[in-house]
Amino acid sequence: MSDERENERVLQTGRAENEKIEINSLWLDYHGTIAYRKAGALKRAAEKALGCKIIKNAEAINADIETIRTELDLQETSDEVDGPDKWIEINRRAFGCSVEEATRMSEYVRDERNYIVSPKRLKFVRWLLSRFPSRNRSGKFVLTASNADFTTVSRFVESHVLEGVRPVSGNLLGVYKPNICFSKRLIEATGVSPENTLSVANSWRNDLPAARLGVNVVIILPPSVSMSPDEIMKRVGEVKGRVVIVRSLMAARQAIIQNFVQIR
Repeated sequence: MSDERENERVLQTGRAENEKIEINSLWLDYHGTIAYRKAGALKRAAEKALGCKIIKNAEAINADIETIRTELDLQETSDEVDGPDKWIEINRRAFGCSVEEATRMSEYVRDERNYIVSPKRLKFVRWLLSRFPSRNRSGKFVLTASNADFTTVSRFVESHVLEGVRPVSGNLLGVYKPNICFSKRLIEATGVSPENTLSVANSWRNDLPAARLGVNVVIILPPSVSMSPDEIMKRVGEVKGRVVIVRSLMAARQAIIQNFVQIR
């Protein structure tokens, strides 16, 4: 088996392997999937919050963050931990600072000037729009952002003229990923069953809990995640929706073509 195949997985759940699933609602994650953080943004945010220079390089900081996130995941017994609070705790441990300093750090790093939307990712969004035509999409194509505010995702939709796309944020829903209620409220808002819903995102921690409800999920893993798809699924546990784990936009596109179709 090649390295590429080892880094991809389609988990079949109660359906024939060659059966395509009909989709009438699509959730697309904003932070990480469309907009990605600039290199060194977290280090700059930490220096601003702490008021001092940090010697450790950006790569080492990101490695520390990933280790702490994994430790917290192992300590948690449910998905009821809200996003912003968890990131404040991660920052506090990573930099050995106070809760107040970690809170400021989280606010600084979420500044949209720290994020980039590449032409390649915008092209992927437009391809998804064409894959799931607007005639059945009114209010059902959702751009989600757990930790960004509603203004940020609304501005992105408007500035790129993404017709029929509905912006949704954690502060609008009153709950944050990975809390399963985030997904439950989105299902209620779109009025589409989980079985006919597809979520495209980059965080297995935040977005795979939706698969427990029956939502189909495509995860595009970032380079910082070294775990294999099998290791990830052991952490997630039993799911009802179809799960696809890949490591590139191209692989995600191929997986969507192979596994999902617009509902008729």
